[in-house]
Amino acid sequence: MKILVIDEYLSWPVDSGKKVRVFNVLRQLAQRNEVILITYVWGDPNEPDGLKKMEEDGITVVQVERRNPIKSG
Repeated sequence: MKILVIDEYLSWPVDSGKKVRVFNVLRQLAQRNEVILITYVWGDPNEPDGLKKMEEDGITVVQVERRNPIKSG
């Protein structure tokens, strides 16, 4: 089965409750399914380590550049 997950943060480093839960759920799902995570690029210095770890666990990560909305008025 293919599973697409969209989250605003890469769950790395695993340093908060939400990140722990998302990371563990993705790892478990990836054991028997194809998991693709779409997330924003935040520029965190730990992102490369997180990407490597997730790919090692069978999770494909697609990062999207985050743009600030244009203010009008």
